[in-house]
Amino acid sequence: MDYGKYKYELDRKARKNKAKKTQEIKEIRLSYNTDEHDIEVKLNQAKRFLSEGHKIKLRLKLVGREMAFKEKAVEQLNRFRDLLGLEYEQPVQRQGKQMSVLLKEKKS
Repeated sequence: MDYGKYKYELDRKARKNKAKKTQEIKEIRLSYNTDEHDIEVKLNQAKRFLSEGHKIKLRLKLVGREMAFKEKAVEQLNRFRDLLGLEYEQPVQRQGKQMSVLLKEKKS
Protein backbone atom coordinates (compact mmCIF):
# COMPACT_ATOMS: atom_id res chain seq x y z
CA MET A 1 0.00 0.00 0.00
CA ASP A 2 1.45 3.38 -0.89
CA TYR A 3 1.66 6.17 1.66
CA GLY A 4 -0.77 8.49 -0.16
CA LYS A 5 -3.55 5.92 -0.07
CA TYR A 6 -2.85 5.20 3.61
CA LYS A 7 -2.96 8.91 4.49
CA TYR A 8 -6.22 9.33 2.53
CA GLU A 9 -7.86 6.46 4.46
CA LEU A 10 -6.80 7.96 7.81
CA ASP A 11 -8.23 11.35 6.86
CA ARG A 12 -11.46 9.74 5.72
CA LYS A 13 -11.86 7.85 9.01
CA ALA A 14 -11.11 11.01 11.00
CA ARG A 15 -13.76 13.00 9.09
CA LYS A 16 -16.30 10.22 9.58
CA ASN A 17 -15.65 10.07 13.34
CA LYS A 18 -15.77 13.86 13.61
CA ALA A 19 -19.21 13.92 12.00
CA LYS A 20 -20.55 11.46 14.59
CA LYS A 21 -19.90 13.83 17.51
CA THR A 22 -23.31 15.37 18.02
CA GLN A 23 -23.18 16.10 21.75
CA GLU A 24 -22.69 19.78 22.43
CA ILE A 25 -22.69 21.87 25.56
CA LYS A 26 -25.71 24.15 25.53
CA GLU A 27 -25.58 27.17 27.79
CA ILE A 28 -28.53 28.56 29.71
CA ARG A 29 -28.05 32.00 31.23
CA LEU A 30 -29.83 32.86 34.44
CA SER A 31 -29.75 36.01 36.48
CA TYR A 32 -30.00 36.69 40.17
CA ASN A 33 -33.63 37.85 39.91
CA THR A 34 -35.00 35.51 37.24
CA ASP A 35 -38.77 35.28 37.69
CA GLU A 36 -40.81 32.05 37.94
CA HIS A 37 -42.23 32.10 34.40
CA ASP A 38 -38.81 32.81 32.92
CA ILE A 39 -37.38 29.86 34.84
CA GLU A 40 -40.16 27.63 33.47
CA VAL A 41 -39.28 28.70 29.92
CA LYS A 42 -35.60 27.97 30.53
CA LEU A 43 -36.51 24.61 32.08
CA ASN A 44 -38.41 23.69 28.92
CA GLN A 45 -35.38 24.69 26.84
CA ALA A 46 -33.12 22.58 29.04
CA LYS A 47 -35.41 19.55 28.76
CA ARG A 48 -35.40 19.92 24.98
CA PHE A 49 -31.59 20.10 24.95
CA LEU A 50 -31.38 16.98 27.11
CA SER A 51 -33.76 15.07 24.85
CA GLU A 52 -31.50 15.95 21.91
CA GLY A 53 -28.54 14.46 23.81
CA HIS A 54 -26.70 17.66 24.75
CA LYS A 55 -25.10 18.65 28.05
CA ILE A 56 -26.22 21.78 29.86
CA LYS A 57 -24.09 24.54 31.27
CA LEU A 58 -25.76 27.02 33.62
CA ARG A 59 -24.28 30.51 33.81
CA LEU A 60 -25.38 33.11 36.32
CA LYS A 61 -24.05 36.66 36.07
CA LEU A 62 -23.95 38.90 39.12
CA VAL A 63 -24.22 42.66 38.66
CA GLY A 64 -23.54 45.44 41.17
CA ARG A 65 -24.87 44.78 44.67
CA GLU A 66 -25.69 41.18 43.76
CA MET A 67 -22.01 40.35 44.37
CA ALA A 68 -22.65 40.70 48.11
CA PHE A 69 -25.26 37.90 48.02
CA LYS A 70 -23.41 35.05 46.33
CA GLU A 71 -25.19 32.47 48.50
CA LYS A 72 -28.55 33.34 46.95
CA ALA A 73 -27.01 32.94 43.49
CA VAL A 74 -25.81 29.45 44.40
CA GLU A 75 -29.31 28.68 45.72
CA GLN A 76 -30.73 29.78 42.35
CA LEU A 77 -28.41 27.33 40.54
CA ASN A 78 -29.28 24.55 42.99
CA ARG A 79 -33.01 25.16 42.56
CA PHE A 80 -32.74 25.00 38.77
CA ARG A 81 -30.73 21.77 39.06
CA ASP A 82 -33.32 20.23 41.38
CA LEU A 83 -36.22 21.21 39.11
CA LEU A 84 -34.49 19.42 36.23
CA GLY A 85 -33.59 16.41 38.36
CA LEU A 86 -29.92 16.48 37.36
CA GLU A 87 -26.65 16.59 39.27
CA TYR A 88 -23.49 18.68 38.97
CA GLU A 89 -20.67 17.25 36.92
CA GLN A 90 -18.32 19.49 38.90
CA PRO A 91 -18.82 22.02 41.70
CA VAL A 92 -19.95 25.59 41.01
CA GLN A 93 -17.13 27.60 39.46
CA ARG A 94 -16.80 31.30 40.24
CA GLN A 95 -15.16 33.36 37.52
CA GLY A 96 -15.17 36.95 38.68
CA LYS A 97 -18.77 38.15 38.46
CA GLN A 98 -20.06 34.94 36.93
CA MET A 99 -20.87 31.51 38.28
CA SER A 100 -21.14 28.51 36.03
CA VAL A 101 -21.75 24.81 36.41
CA LEU A 102 -22.05 21.82 34.09
CA LEU A 103 -25.01 19.47 34.60
CA LYS A 104 -25.27 15.75 33.90
CA GLU A 105 -27.88 13.03 34.23
CA LYS A 106 -28.35 11.44 37.65
CA LYS A 107 -27.14 7.88 37.94
CA SER A 108 -29.93 5.68 39.25
